[in-house]
Amino acid sequence: MDKKVKVFIVIILIIIVILIGILSYLFYILKNEPQELEEEEIYYSDQDTHFRSELEKVTSKYDYFDTEACIRKYISSLQKLDTMLYQEDSNTINNTIEIYKEELYNLLDETYINKNKVTLQNMDKNFSDYYATLNFEIENMYVVDAQEELAIYFVYGTLVNTKKNTVEKYGFIVKRDTQNLLFTIIPYDYMLENGYKKEEIEKQNLDELKNTTIKANDNNYYTSNAYDDEYISNYYFNLYKKNLQYNVDNIYYNMEKEYREKRFGTLQNYKDYVEKNDKELLKCNLNQYIKEIKDNFTNYICKDQYGNYYIFKQTNIGEYTVMLDTYTIQQEKFKKEYEVATNSEKVGMNISKWFQMLNAKDYHSAYSVLSTSFKNKNFMTEKVFEQYIRNTLYSYNDVNLINFSDEISGIYTYYIEITDKENKENTTIKINIIMELLQDTDYQISFEIVD
Repeated sequence: MDKKVKVFIVIILIIIVILIGILSYLFYILKNEPQELEEEEIYYSDQDTHFRSELEKVTSKYDYFDTEACIRKYISSLQKLDTMLYQEDSNTINNTIEIYKEELYNLLDETYINKNKVTLQNMDKNFSDYYATLNFEIENMYVVDAQEELAIYFVYGTLVNTKKNTVEKYGFIVKRDTQNLLFTIIPYDYMLENGYKKEEIEKQNLDELKNTTIKANDNNYYTSNAYDDEYISNYYFNLYKKNLQYNVDNIYYNMEKEYREKRFGTLQNYKDYVEKNDKELLKCNLNQYIKEIKDNFTNYICKDQYGNYYIFKQTNIGEYTVMLDTYTIQQEKFKKEYEVATNSEKVGMNISKWFQMLNAKDYHSAYSVLSTSFKNKNFMTEKVFEQYIRNTLYSYNDVNLINFSDEISGIYTYYIEITDKENKENTTIKINIIMELLQDTDYQISFEIVD
């Protein structure tokens, strides 16, 4: 073998031996180096959370909506027992009712069943007052972990009972097996009798509730979900629509104080507004949404098919205030855009805002920005103005900006065309909008229908 090749092989072997030595030494060091101890953490199948040995407010969307789904299933089982829903023959009705009683029974917690001696035969005695259309809105939710995979939720809110035509403070204890997706329910009467009212709950010993297990049956399962932004937006929007039907007071008091007083003034004014426009309001559906994250809250900005806005300002999951437009309280984003806009853009933005008022049936706000001389000449009262708009324009107007003119200094004219946003009519309404721009974002408007 060539001498040079022999030398090269020897060098390679030496390098391999050295590398093996280095790797062996590093392995020894790593193996014997002290490791920092990490505190053991317990996680659940449906959310990442530490074991909660003390009662705390729910902040996880998975906690909140999984528990809400359990309550919804329980309420649905109560509603099925409303015999007014059935039109079959008596034997079929009786058989159906027995099936639904068993379903309700299977959702009850053993603690409640044993304490109240509940049986399938005496279900009516305990629950018949709630065999009706029910709407429960969660206001507060707390949780404590009983075991690694068993969480107990204390839920407080308002319950609308259409059979009794009442709105009452109500709540539930929901036990959830988060590994097997099982649950049981303890109704509010047990909570009242055992000191589990919202203002007393933190003082109570919860051992009686913790020492429990959940046995699976044909009914006490629930399904979890991703609960994305679309789901949450729909949840808040649908709550708003339910309250339009059952609990208008809740909407009003869920508005921020400054907003509700500026937009509606009093609760009675808001009730009058809903009563006058309920058919229009209830046919609105969520069409678009956007999530806007701020430092201390999150906005879910929703828009229906007619362009109406609903802003749900969430400070914690399930805790929010609502605004029903973007113009009553001027949005910071709008102010910034308005400041740098040209005069034609400002006029266009104000026209859009004015028609947002009209589409929302907020004739008070729309009337308030009419120029004084125009009001005095054409609409001496807000009622006259409202009647004219209802008779002349569409319920929901789609605005097309056509031609801008600023021939008169300080007074701007925009020729626009209006079409029916619901597509019921093909006729185009032609309007000249005359506008004076005032300080900041204020303006005055007048208009004329063009033949």
